[in-house]
Amino acid sequence: MTDPGSTHAYAMHILPRPIHLALVAGLILSACAARPSAEDDLHRGEKPPTRTVQGHVLVSDSLPEVRIVLPEAAAFIGSTRFDLYDVADTEIYLFAEARPDRTLDQLYWIQFEAYLPNVPNVAYEPGSRGEPLVDLGDMNLFYRARFGRSEDEMPEGSEAERVVEMVRAAGYAMPLETMSAQFHQTVHPDNRSEIIVIHVEALASVGLTVDELLAGGRDGEAMQQLHERALTRAQERIQIKSRPER
Repeated sequence: MTDPGSTHAYAMHILPRPIHLALVAGLILSACAARPSAEDDLHRGEKPPTRTVQGHVLVSDSLPEVRIVLPEAAAFIGSTRFDLYDVADTEIYLFAEARPDRTLDQLYWIQFEAYLPNVPNVAYEPGSRGEPLVDLGDMNLFYRARFGRSEDEMPEGSEAERVVEMVRAAGYAMPLETMSAQFHQTVHPDNRSEIIVIHVEALASVGLTVDELLAGGRDGEAMQQLHERALTRAQERIQIKSRPER
């Protein structure tokens, strides 16, 4: 599928796969900071969830078999599962940290995706855009950083649009300028299933602005700083453990 386009395309989240995952920028976060006793109460969509939430830990028993450990302050705010553009089974889990004034500090977006049987001859192409491989706990994933402004529009029908719908329902505010550290990797030899992990926070937290990044260009010093700083901050907060605790 083609990207919806942008006046600063390198600022958008364009993963090396047929399905476009837009950059989350300027979300209005949802309200229940304390999750209920059953995560099903925060699940949306016709398809049931296949992973489980244990406080600030997300457990996946297959594709891949991992525990994704987030900071203790990260509150589960919801999940959804749906067929993205009728070609991929897509399951998303969101966690957030916020300040006392309800301004978002951190957003953790974890997504599992697999092509449906009705598209038998396609596969994801991890690393096809030259992204570096990095460690996120026990797992190697391809990495890139992105940034954006609150007025950036989410492509219709995209995962980002779904996320915005989920988090707008409850009331936390997000900074006007955001950055994201984005990780992805296939999780089966046929390359038809993948995991995506995105860490979003204020761009100001690394001392940069959108104007500086745009002025410097794709390969400028500011963009290099963003890639380095966003990676460090994500690695400090997210750990993927290869063997789930039973």
